[in-house]
Amino acid sequence: ALRRRCVPPPLEEGAWETVLSNREGAARIASGLEGRLSVLGYMDGSPASLPPAEMASSPAGLSVLVDGSDVGSPIDRAEDATIAGLSAIDTTLGLGASLPSPSADRTDSTLSRLANDLAGSYLESLRSSVLNRARDVLLGTDYHDTLRVGTEVPDPSDPGTPESADADPSAAFAFPLCSVSVTASKSLELVRETLGRAAAPGVPPAVAGVLYRSAREVLDLFRAIVPARHAGEARSLPRTAAVLHDDMVYLAHHCCLLGAEYKLRFRDAAGSTAEGDADGTRALGDAVTFVDMVPPFREGATKVMGAMVEAQKGQIYELVAPRLANFEAGLASDESVSEWDDAESALRASMHHLRHLSRTWSPVLPRRVYHAAVGDLAELVLVLLLGPVLAAREVAEPASRFVHSLLLDAAGGAAGLFLPADGTAGGVGGGDGG
Repeated sequence: ALRRRCVPPPLEEGAWETVLSNREGAARIASGLEGRLSVLGYMDGSPASLPPAEMASSPAGLSVLVDGSDVGSPIDRAEDATIAGLSAIDTTLGLGASLPSPSADRTDSTLSRLANDLAGSYLESLRSSVLNRARDVLLGTDYHDTLRVGTEVPDPSDPGTPESADADPSAAFAFPLCSVSVTASKSLELVRETLGRAAAPGVPPAVAGVLYRSAREVLDLFRAIVPARHAGEARSLPRTAAVLHDDMVYLAHHCCLLGAEYKLRFRDAAGSTAEGDADGTRALGDAVTFVDMVPPFREGATKVMGAMVEAQKGQIYELVAPRLANFEAGLASDESVSEWDDAESALRASMHHLRHLSRTWSPVLPRRVYHAAVGDLAELVLVLLLGPVLAAREVAEPASRFVHSLLLDAAGGAAGLFLPADGTAGGVGGGDGG
């Protein structure tokens, strides 16, 4: 009840000033109440003997809890009829002026700690309100819903050279076009909203510090909850793995920029903050950073996408390797044999698998990541096809012509995976396959 009466809602205007003004009155109320409860035996767990009934009564009893004029209590008699009714206990029980005043040894009780730390209670409720919103986003949003973010960044003519930045220097800070989950987008919006409140003019440093900490914890919650909650799908579904990869890279990209973006806003806010708080706000502006969160996000992205590529390599190997078990021996034949048919079947199965992955990944992944992942898988197909050919002791002329045709088909099929298409990140367009 004390917390509810004295700690205003976190988003209420002027809440911090209300907390500070209520702090002294709440401490006096709690101390007085504990003194009287101690006499009744409720503070130490043993019943206390009551004073004689004839002892003079005094208005200094529990009625002080409802007399705001005496102690500046934030409790309203009209709103709390239960406490108001307790004022008659003074006379009924004969509790009068002989009651001991609250002593210092009671300040360790829960009620006293709450009354003496209303500011801490308010700051904790402020932090909890942000994290509860983050939890609702992470657990209540369908992770399969995605949206397109970023810009189309052209490949530099000479990557890694100073001349590559001449055309558009800002391209180095642009996020590549890809798809991210609505969950990640809403989480970043909440981070920005929280930082905006922290950097608003006139916000006390204590409140700004808690909001800044809460913004960081929103990102920590995402990194702790989302990969674990969707771990099964990320291991088995290529699209989920790609979306999780993009989310991690997306948040890592913004972690690189958020500190620089809001550092200036904190410093500007210090100019309009009370003189006693300006130094604290300015110091917070100097310390605000999210760069330390970049490596964990990037490592998570690399891990989830790397695991999926390795899983796809295993599937391709299972499709191709058994069909090529006797291909080396069949290369010595002067006429078509079943081993040649098996090799063609292996190529068709592997290309079909890669085209399916292309339709799944091309609308989701950034172009460079898509090219690296699909290129790695296409290379495996070519290696598996070339292995028996290079290991063969003898290749007949008809077999050489077959191998030439087979490898041309493989190269053409692999090249088709990288042809640009409108509305995709790279490669052939298509639906959002699983």
